[in-house]
Amino acid sequence: MLLETYRICDSKYSEDLSGNGARIYGGRWNSKGTLVIYLSGSKALAVLELLVHTTINLLPQNLTLITLTIPDKVKIKEYKLKELPDNWRMYPSSIEAQILGDNWLKSKETLVLKIPSVIIPSEYNFLLNPVHHDINKIKIVRKEKFEFDKRLLNNTN
Repeated sequence: MLLETYRICDSKYSEDLSGNGARIYGGRWNSKGTLVIYLSGSKALAVLELLVHTTINLLPQNLTLITLTIPDKVKIKEYKLKELPDNWRMYPSSIEAQILGDNWLKSKETLVLKIPSVIIPSEYNFLLNPVHHDINKIKIVRKEKFEFDKRLLNNTN
């Protein structure tokens, strides 16, 4: 059985699995200069992740919701809540969380890391190591135009 994961991005990057965006900006689980691809375990979580990381007025106009599959034969490393640094939910991201992710990426132990979401810790995000030898096993299976419900973008009722 395939595991479906999701990502929402500017349409011009809908085929990009390089991890370059995360390399340029850094993230919770990677420092600047380190390639990684962030995915979510549900479409709803992908929406929330985009909203908390992007200012409303900077949201791209042409968004695509991408569905990627991870075959069940691909080994996934998972970090449980108790294994994470005490300050893993800190904003901005803690150095400890970035080091944890950077070390996983450098080890190339697995292609995929399953990690709790800061937004909803009982749900999961997935990180892909784009330089792992199994990256070609990840497939983009669906791309669909994505538009936010205008009520999510309007902070006045």
